[in-house]
Amino acid sequence: MIVNNMTMFIGMMLVFSLTPIRATSDLGFSADEGALLVSVVGLSNLIGRFSWGALLNLFPQYRPIVLFIALRALASALTLLSPLAVTFTLQIIYCGAVGLMFGSWSLYPLVVADMFGDNTLNVAFGYLEVFDGIGCLIGPTFGGLIYDVTNSYHLSFVLAGSTLAFGTVILAIGCRCFHFRKNT
Repeated sequence: MIVNNMTMFIGMMLVFSLTPIRATSDLGFSADEGALLVSVVGLSNLIGRFSWGALLNLFPQYRPIVLFIALRALASALTLLSPLAVTFTLQIIYCGAVGLMFGSWSLYPLVVADMFGDNTLNVAFGYLEVFDGIGCLIGPTFGGLIYDVTNSYHLSFVLAGSTLAFGTVILAIGCRCFHFRKNT
């Protein structure tokens, strides 16, 4: 879970912090268009947070971890492909979709409770939140360093997608092992 949290926040903060800058410097959009893109990410994130929870309420037979991992995988793929979205319309679609996928973070408390149980939930959250903060520091810092070297933000988004994908794979493997061990 620690790797999941850190990679999630590395990727998420890269997207949140660099979207408007990439829009103006790499894609030639206006500052207003860049601001609109990050607003779309934020609004769709809000919608996703409510929607994914409501979806699980409608279909309680589905396990939150499965949806959480699937949405993380989609966010990873979208972010890896985002350098191909060079028009404003494609960027709006990307930002809306990735914001919805990032809204899966509302499922995170359910996943943590399932993995660690109610007795250690508060301690688990404490440790995990520290790694959220570390990811928040690392992501934009490395994104800026990549820009300094390449004079482009495209590779920063590849880094974001790669870290999201890596964390998703580690989470899926960890959950599989955890639930296998729990059921034996």
